[in-house]
Amino acid sequence: GKNDLGAAQAADKKVLVVGRDASDIRTLDPARQAETTPPMILRAVYDTLVTVTPDDYNQVKPMLADRWELADGGQSWVFHLHPGAKFASGNPVTADDVKFSIDRLKNLKDQPAYLADNMAEAIVVDPVTVKVKMVDKDQPLLRFLASVSYSILDSKLVQAHGAVSTP
Repeated sequence: GKNDLGAAQAADKKVLVVGRDASDIRTLDPARQAETTPPMILRAVYDTLVTVTPDDYNQVKPMLADRWELADGGQSWVFHLHPGAKFASGNPVTADDVKFSIDRLKNLKDQPAYLADNMAEAIVVDPVTVKVKMVDKDQPLLRFLASVSYSILDSKLVQAHGAVSTP
């Protein structure tokens, strides 16, 4: 059958073929998911402020944020959003969307909320700039922001469907 063909091709090319059952999907809400399969789907649907690539998980790269810098003596990160970035709805990506998304991850207190443990506060500086204050500047935060749990949501759209960012 089809599986036999895949196994034969793998043997010929020394390629590992892995079957994956998507039965661990509990939710596709970025602030509530903590399973294996949802991040693969969510990464195709949502963007984060920053990203990493499989060849180098230590090098943080731009995604929705063009650039960022430390502020407040290393206690905060300031992110400058890519000008003209838009959601699929056509709404512009704003600092308010970033704050909403970060607050939502932290305040829902679902499985991935531990990623926001070092998050003290997200502050809108202006429509395209957001400051993220850390609880402990010596703990990691920047690479965590590449996690799909930190996906930036279209706050206007998701609030129209009942989403909240408050506890």
